[in-house]
Amino acid sequence: MCFTVRKINIMLSLLLVVVCSWGQVTDAKNFTITPQTVVKTNLPKQAPCLFELQDILRERFGQSAIMGGLRAKGNSVIELWTDSELEGKEHYILDISANKLSIRGATQKAFQYGLKALDKILQEDVRNTANKQIAPRRIEKCSYKNTQM
Repeated sequence: MCFTVRKINIMLSLLLVVVCSWGQVTDAKNFTITPQTVVKTNLPKQAPCLFELQDILRERFGQSAIMGGLRAKGNSVIELWTDSELEGKEHYILDISANKLSIRGATQKAFQYGLKALDKILQEDVRNTANKQIAPRRIEKCSYKNTQM
């Protein structure tokens, strides 16, 4: 009998830890896609990556974002910025916070890689994606070709 009570106490303790951990995860400030989500960009309106972004949003969330420009504002903003300070054709930075999802790249190729990374995150994080949310994170990828002498 003492052994059974001990097992129950251990299981209850573990359950309490799981519930507390779950509460902390859900309380995290995720980026949320809303009908008012705005795309702020310095790219041309016909840039292929803007169409690719809209395709990803429609496929994963069932909605698209409002295409803004340099001055777009809102509580839920997606930024796609050309950043000439990034070196390399494939160098991108994907930065997700509570109010902003940002992809910066030096080239169209970099934006393609950043969008692929975003789509992969959405595919893998099924629970958040189903709730139209994306957990905060920062990814910076660049590839430099090794040269041999």
